[in-house]
Amino acid sequence: MKEFLRTYGILIIATYGVVQIWLIALWKHVIWIGRLAIYKTGRLEVGYSNFGPTLAVNGTLRAERKMVFVSNVSIVVTRDQDGSIHRFEWKAFRSTQLRIGAADPITIELPAAFNVSPDQPHRFNIVFSDIKTSSELEGALVRVNQAWRQYLTAKHDEITAALVTPGVTADSLAAHLFESDFSRNSQEYHQAWDILSRKNYWEAGTYRLRFEVKTSGPDKEFVAQWRFSLSDQDFENLRLNAVATLREICLGQSQYIFAYPDFE
Repeated sequence: MKEFLRTYGILIIATYGVVQIWLIALWKHVIWIGRLAIYKTGRLEVGYSNFGPTLAVNGTLRAERKMVFVSNVSIVVTRDQDGSIHRFEWKAFRSTQLRIGAADPITIELPAAFNVSPDQPHRFNIVFSDIKTSSELEGALVRVNQAWRQYLTAKHDEITAALVTPGVTADSLAAHLFESDFSRNSQEYHQAWDILSRKNYWEAGTYRLRFEVKTSGPDKEFVAQWRFSLSDQDFENLRLNAVATLREICLGQSQYIFAYPDFE
């Protein structure tokens, strides 16, 4: 035995040290890794605007075992009727506080990675946008905005003369010209309306929602899956947002309608 230990003792100790380091690494990076639990709150917000189809989800992320670094959150939506799949990327963080009767606008933040620790769950209210559809809308919306500016330039003398009339303001006159003339006769307006109508895929029916949270160090993905339904009335309301989008692009005024279905 002594001869054996003299011959192989150093090798055994070295091997043990390597195995110990490997086991510790395995424990830290595979067995004892941070985990993330996803909890939704309230109802889903479904919208349509110049950002294309949008979703807003409110809830809480809770880390288990140790701190987790969230690098990205995204959503995949599948429509049951035809199996079509649409991907949504985070667009903005909204306040998790409910503001009742506040006159000032709600502040939003650009999305960024964040930590979630076991002793401090992270409340979230995230707006997601279909980036692909949004980019497809961009060209038509830019053209209608340019056409509107050119229209106002051509109407400069008429507008200047009308503004001397008591009770007539620049905003009210612009809204009148937009409704009575520009929206009816502008080719760019009708082209934008057409593409806005075609790209809105929020139809009545049921949808599957896959909420994906990606973490870094180590790279992991945590998923929650829910279902929601849109009614015929939801479809009609969201379809009208094409008008609200064009009014916002031209007049800077927006009054969007959202659907708030339950999701579970």
